Amino acid sequence: MDTLIPPGAQFSRRISRPAYNRLFMGLLLEERYTKALYLDCDVAVWGPVSALFDLDLQGAPLAAVQDCGFVKQGTPEIRKRWNDYLASVEIPDGQRYFNSGMLLADLTAWRARDMAGLMAGYMARHGARLTGMDQDTLNFIFQGEWAELSPRWNFQLLWSGFGLEEAIDTRIFHYVDNIKPWHDLVFTWGSHHMEDFNQRLQTAAWPDFVVGARRADHSKRFVKWRLRQALRWIPLVGQRFERENRQRRQYRDLTIAHVLQALQDERYLDVRAGLTAIDPMAITKLAQNRVREI
Repeated sequence: MDTLIPPGAQFSRRISRPAYNRLFMGLLLEERYTKALYLDCDVAVWGPVSALFDLDLQGAPLAAVQDCGFVKQGTPEIRKRWNDYLASVEIPDGQRYFNSGMLLADLTAWRARDMAGLMAGYMARHGARLTGMDQDTLNFIFQGEWAELSPRWNFQLLWSGFGLEEAIDTRIFHYVDNIKPWHDLVFTWGSHHMEDFNQRLQTAAWPDFVVGARRADHSKRFVKWRLRQALRWIPLVGQRFERENRQRRQYRDLTIAHVLQALQDERYLDVRAGLTAIDPMAITKLAQNRVREI
């Protein structure tokens, strides 16, 4: 991998050097493999996913799910800043930006490309500026070519808490936030996520993983959160809670609007192929649901 990842590739505490390995699936896997399903490490598989391998990509080099970042773009100013950034790194269509935590790849198509060369040129031009790092790189390489899947196959955390994951029978849940369910002291997106991980880890080789994940920084955040809970009757503290809950309601409304528009435009390849069934009326009714509040 050291010979494939070019100088200028950016890393962070959250995105390490191995994050770029996914770009080279075609090279790393034997040629007898013609399709691959890549998953990030912070996902939970809630049901069978093997049917994805029978999905006809219709010439697309990969299928993926729209990134959930659009739910944070509640104002025209924020959306403009995001679109301006993407345009500055040669990804001009902000409405077509996938999350790289789940990729269904046609490896034959990937092998036909000079992935290392494309990445090297892109990093030389924009490396230090990339906020999405490997995800930006993949979106640049495959822009305009990837097939869109419904959120069922990469259900990102910011879409959670108002019933959509049940309505579409989510198969892959992606914990995209900084706080993961194994940070159980400070995870506020529902106890069922933590219970799921605890149950899985009890039969794994590291049953005490959750306890070990309670690092000092998360314990400190928990103390601050409990203190805020105790003081939420104070106007300034209560206003912060309401601001965060209002943000979650915004996430709900923008997610519903996005899914309904995608269904109307027939963008979801898995829905068109009959692999996933989504009832637009059921999605519309989700707007009446309360969000999981802090």
